[in-house]
Amino acid sequence: MRISPDGFFLERANEERIYFNDKKANENFARMNMTILHEIAHDVLGHTGREEYADIEEAEAGFFGKYAAAPPPLVHRLPIVSPYTIQNIFCLSEDAAFNAYNYYQKWLHYGKSYYLPYEERLIRLFSAST
Repeated sequence: MRISPDGFFLERANEERIYFNDKKANENFARMNMTILHEIAHDVLGHTGREEYADIEEAEAGFFGKYAAAPPPLVHRLPIVSPYTIQNIFCLSEDAAFNAYNYYQKWLHYGKSYYLPYEERLIRLFSAST
């Protein structure tokens, strides 16, 4: 709890663990999911936890978590795109859904008129599971 009231990633003696506050999780399931995705990002991205990189690592983990929670290519395939459809389909908090919607709008505006190869793979992955 001294490190973070929500959760944190810790690597010690070649063992990686994510800790999260399950009491808070019962109050806000969507926040717990975002916390876990954020902490997974630290591991996947190989973050060191060194203080001089803290701001960069937190920004990268935040982006990773946001993208993993509601990937724009999947949002793009929704029948009705609004913050509320994103919130309901991806089980996000209202704030996270609005952030995902805003990011989706930027993705539409600045993106190309076609999916990138990794976006096509992501769509196929989720299309196969439905």
